[in-house]
Amino acid sequence: MIPVYHRHTCELLFEFPWDSFQGKDLREFDLRFANISGHDLRGCILEKIDLEEVEASDCDFTDATMTGVTVVEGIFTGSKLIRAKMNNCPRINATFAGADLTEIDFSGSNLDRSNFTNAIARKAKFSRIPNLAGSIFWNTDCTEAKFEGSDLTQVSPIDLAGAILRGTTYEHLMKEAKHGH
Repeated sequence: MIPVYHRHTCELLFEFPWDSFQGKDLREFDLRFANISGHDLRGCILEKIDLEEVEASDCDFTDATMTGVTVVEGIFTGSKLIRAKMNNCPRINATFAGADLTEIDFSGSNLDRSNFTNAIARKAKFSRIPNLAGSIFWNTDCTEAKFEGSDLTQVSPIDLAGAILRGTTYEHLMKEAKHGH
């Protein structure tokens, strides 16, 4: 059994009936305000659930399916979300600082005010993102990331400081901005 505590009050929310989250279907569990930091959630299913204020730092979400989730003020600092599917999410307002987002699929998700500072987002899919406004990509490695159908110009130039956009459709925009053309 894994005890799951409230992120703010440290009160017990519930006890997860298995000794690992890995590969489990978590759709029946209420993870709002839950602190699940440090856990192995590889291959788990979290589709279409509310992850409001979830604390999920230093977790491994490799190959997890999180399609259609809503995340408001979630924290994924230092987590691995390699090849995770967080596509078609109505709202993701989260901190992914220092996270490994290699090949993550955010396609069709609203990434309103998300923080990707120092994240690795190589070959990530940021396609058809309706809202990137307020998002921060400081020193984020977006090498070969896909931004088709998304408007990266919604992100202020200061919030793109140090972003690596090599191999993306926005690489030339960064060069032009740097040289004042």
